[in-house]
Amino acid sequence: MASEAKTPLKIKEIEYFISKNKVLTSIEKGPGISKELIPIYFQIDTIHCVIHVIDEYEDLQLNTELLRLILVLRALVIFNDATDFLNWCALQNLNPDNTPLRNYYIETIALLDPIGSLFPNRIITSFITDLDFQLNAGVILQLRKQ
Repeated sequence: MASEAKTPLKIKEIEYFISKNKVLTSIEKGPGISKELIPIYFQIDTIHCVIHVIDEYEDLQLNTELLRLILVLRALVIFNDATDFLNWCALQNLNPDNTPLRNYYIETIALLDPIGSLFPNRIITSFITDLDFQLNAGVILQLRKQ
């Protein structure tokens, strides 16, 4: 019962973050840089870019701003967690012999500090724990039902 009381607050926190930082997302048309990745247009504050995400749970089919944002932020968290390009590729099971993928990695790494500056403690978060995301529990369960 306690987790049910917290869930709406987390969704409100995400909605506030979207409003405060003028966040917009949309699925890009056309092919991505790798067959495993889906390009998402991402605007946050004055930053405009395309972030490529893995959608293993088919959340993008639900076509909601909140889920698109969470997938984008999860992708950015993986960038933060990776030690370098090869490690980033390994974390996502991507082929490192892809020049456009390497260029995307370099461009996106440069965006981490400006995007991070919009978060408390300058740390990018996806608002959803990995465990909840994988187990379809808590906030992500509610978002997937909406």
